[in-house]
Amino acid sequence: AASDVYKRQDHIRVNCIAPGSIEFADGVWDQVKKNMPDMYAATLAGIPFGRMGLPEEVGSVAAFLMSAPAYWTTGQTIAVDGAQSL
Repeated sequence: AASDVYKRQDHIRVNCIAPGSIEFADGVWDQVKKNMPDMYAATLAGIPFGRMGLPEEVGSVAAFLMSAPAYWTTGQTIAVDGAQSL
């Protein structure tokens, strides 16, 4: 059955999540915002989406990669960065 393909233990998948600038309370970017506002503003200006990312946005990609619909995804690096790397 189609569902059996997801239960096989010998198909090892390897993927990578490459987060951009992710901000959360007391994290690096929260500290930069408080202590080095010019650096924070310069980094923010380089993000086309105009904001820092959220931990939940990285977590959503991780959850997808662990799900059955991502079974055929392997050998990929997925940027979660609001186009910051472009």
